[in-house]
Amino acid sequence: SGAGKSVLLNMLGYNSYARGDKLFVIDYDNSFEGLMEFIGGQYLNLDPSIRAISFNPFTSIESVEELKEELPYLSSFIYLLGSSKSISRAEEDEKLITTTLQECISSQFRLFGKDLEITNIRDAIFKDFAQDDRRFSDFARQLNMYCKGGVYEDWFSGPCEFSMDKDAMAVEFKGVENHPDLRDPLVMLLLYHVGKEIYSTNVNKPKIQIILDEAHRFLGKNPRMDDFIEQAYR
Repeated sequence: SGAGKSVLLNMLGYNSYARGDKLFVIDYDNSFEGLMEFIGGQYLNLDPSIRAISFNPFTSIESVEELKEELPYLSSFIYLLGSSKSISRAEEDEKLITTTLQECISSQFRLFGKDLEITNIRDAIFKDFAQDDRRFSDFARQLNMYCKGGVYEDWFSGPCEFSMDKDAMAVEFKGVENHPDLRDPLVMLLLYHVGKEIYSTNVNKPKIQIILDEAHRFLGKNPRMDDFIEQAYR
């Protein structure tokens, strides 16, 4: 602590921005707020006590064909939200529920299109699967906190309010440190949106420099979280 890690990352981030790269930072404890102010970037503070913004991942999906490409990620993400806190139980149920989730997401997208929300998926699971299998009813109930009427509904409902239009952006996570049920999904959705930006970027456009400051705070606590960060790194 205090050895200058964040100072070094600020220098690396500034150098990337100065040579024309886009800069995206997952920040902790306002280490990059000064840099964003200096270079005219956007600084987004994720804090439930201030204001929630929607990260609804379905808003940016334009077609059924595009949805098919995103289904593995989206089904894994939603399974993370509703899976059992018991790792052994979650691993046991994963294949069955994620396969069903992919079918459910596809059918609901045909009904709602870009207006699709996790609430619609939960309702479809309750209607079509929960009556005959307790695994699905338990899963759907676990999704409640992310649906309409749930404590985190504003973060996952309505049109997505997050964008990467700015050439430099930092997202502050300290405000959700004590809300792991919200923190981990938001990190995953940020990496999802950044990934879409990377894959949609023309080879002639700027590179994207991604910095995860204090990454140890997100690692080693949730095996699925580790997998998402590893995928982002790769």
